[in-house]
Amino acid sequence: TPEPTAVPTLPATPTPLPSPEQTAKEFLGAWEKGQYEAMYALVSEQNKSLYPQEAFVKRYRDIATEGAFSSIKSQLGSVDLALSKAIVNFSTTITSKLAGEFVRQNLLPMSFEQGQWRIDWKPTVIFAELTSGNFVSMLVHLDPRADIYDRANQKLATNEPMVTVGVVPKDIDNEATFLAALAPIVELDAKTIKAKYAQARPEWYVPIKNITSERAQKYDKDLRLMRAVSLRDTTRRTYPAGASAEHLIGYVGAINAEELLQLSPQGYTGDDVLGKTGLEKWGEKYLRGDLGGTLVVLSPDGQIVTTLSAQGPHPALNIYTTLDLDLQSFIEKELAGKVGSAVVMDVRTGEILALVSSPGYDLNTFTQGTPAQLQAILNNPQRPLVNRASQGLYPTGSVFKIVTISAGLEKGGFSPESMFHCSGIWTGLGPALAKTDWLKTGHGDINLYNGLVQSCDIVFYTVGLSLDNRDRTILPAFARAFGFGAPTNATGLLDEAGGHVPDPAQETVFVGDMVNVAIGQGDFLATPLQVANMLSAVGNGGTLYRPRLVAKVSGAKDEQRLDFKSDVLGKLPVTPQHLAAIQAALKAVTTTAPGTASRAFAGSKIAVAGKTGTAESPPGEPHAWFAAYAPADSPRIAVVVMLEHVGEGSTFAAPIARRIFDRYFSKSP
Repeated sequence: TPEPTAVPTLPATPTPLPSPEQTAKEFLGAWEKGQYEAMYALVSEQNKSLYPQEAFVKRYRDIATEGAFSSIKSQLGSVDLALSKAIVNFSTTITSKLAGEFVRQNLLPMSFEQGQWRIDWKPTVIFAELTSGNFVSMLVHLDPRADIYDRANQKLATNEPMVTVGVVPKDIDNEATFLAALAPIVELDAKTIKAKYAQARPEWYVPIKNITSERAQKYDKDLRLMRAVSLRDTTRRTYPAGASAEHLIGYVGAINAEELLQLSPQGYTGDDVLGKTGLEKWGEKYLRGDLGGTLVVLSPDGQIVTTLSAQGPHPALNIYTTLDLDLQSFIEKELAGKVGSAVVMDVRTGEILALVSSPGYDLNTFTQGTPAQLQAILNNPQRPLVNRASQGLYPTGSVFKIVTISAGLEKGGFSPESMFHCSGIWTGLGPALAKTDWLKTGHGDINLYNGLVQSCDIVFYTVGLSLDNRDRTILPAFARAFGFGAPTNATGLLDEAGGHVPDPAQETVFVGDMVNVAIGQGDFLATPLQVANMLSAVGNGGTLYRPRLVAKVSGAKDEQRLDFKSDVLGKLPVTPQHLAAIQAALKAVTTTAPGTASRAFAGSKIAVAGKTGTAESPPGEPHAWFAAYAPADSPRIAVVVMLEHVGEGSTFAAPIARRIFDRYFSKSP
């Protein structure tokens, strides 16, 4: 019997490896979402030993920040397999806020380990040129900061040529000799200079200090003999008007850590300046413009290896204001040495022609001054940084009687001829709460119209009490309709106080409190800007505009122009007939002998309609107010003057207002 033939054993068919595409998708998908830790989890164990997680995450995060990436989208291509190795081709579309959009083709090397595919990561996976210590850098393109102008195209803020003195540390020969020579030129001590470049790469250019072009010219020969020094042109913000319109223009300053965290995606860096106050801050997006950039890969010695993407900047736009710098400067001289403010507005448009707060300060101190000069401003007890015209809150005194008479005529059942008796003492709240009139002898029998002309307190105590008894919401509602109790949100102004209108519907307010409010006292508070806006509305026939400091923004040749129109906030709740009676009374204030401002305007060639105010504000003398518009019969401008703790409005504020009117109409007949 023959032996059975042995059947040969065939080798087992190997189990095919899974496709590496899923791992590649997860890796690239995590990159799109900025999930760098999740990316690192997909790296092979061998490569993890070469690149710690902290360094891996930092590399991706730093490149995204430096490149100002706003989006990353990846797409897989072909896959090349060879045993337990694979290479996945992919493309990445990256959008940079500075350098624009660009597409990169790249390779993703992979290994199959422990039953799954992993990434054989190295820096070239990000960009193929990231070899041998190469790194990504953004070369930012930025137009010079744009200018700010007044209505006559006089410059309020502009740029002054400067020279940046920088150092390349590796080129320093004898450090002690070098520092001793450079220190007096840049006016810094050797220790400070060294600290600026001590942590930098030896081959990097490190800016040390900006000096004026004149100083650079003076020391040109000395600087050029220093091999480690490199000079670059730059600019410095300067304010030609200096201490004029400073609260409106504002100033720029170095970016702080909080601002940098918020603005770095827009291309701001730690060396940038930005608007801190005023129009410099309000118009930052216009004045700075949109940055452009060139995203490059640099070699360790700073040479460009490749350009990834580039995009030019969008030009910065100038701000053209409604401000009349000559008028502003005139008023500043009038208020010199005083504590107070003044506002001039065009009643037909709401344009702010002048807005003065005294005392003030020189804007150039913030960009060119010494630390001691800056501290002198910051520590000044008179608080010159506060814009008293828009941030100062005060009782308005009798100026508020314009609101009270309007409410009395419309809702209180009164007419201009309604009669009152003023003995100098008012006991409407009972003998224990007796109030006095500013005229101790009293005004005798007087109607409502003349009560406004002569500013009789007892007339308005009576009207205020009557309104409160009729409906406690009437007077607060009229106050808000006249623009009080909330910021005006003036175009071009950032810092405005809203004031306070006592309202029994919202808080505990006693009857006596509302009687005080009727004459602009008590807890009622307003800004001079709000008062000017109210007088503008009374003068123009009842339209309450949003005050406006900005006329337009545009390029130097009027390109990319954006005009700012006059927004209407509302209409005064007063009939034309009643408003005409109020306007006539305000004109009589300055033109008839009983009028409280008749002495201040005696002989005036311009008919002015206005109201005095003397607001008690203990301790010290009262605040002096005068609020008016002119010409009385065809109004063009409104003027408000407010002086803190000086006395009566008719004595101190009205004469200044008259000189402002005279100045304006002498220049603009």
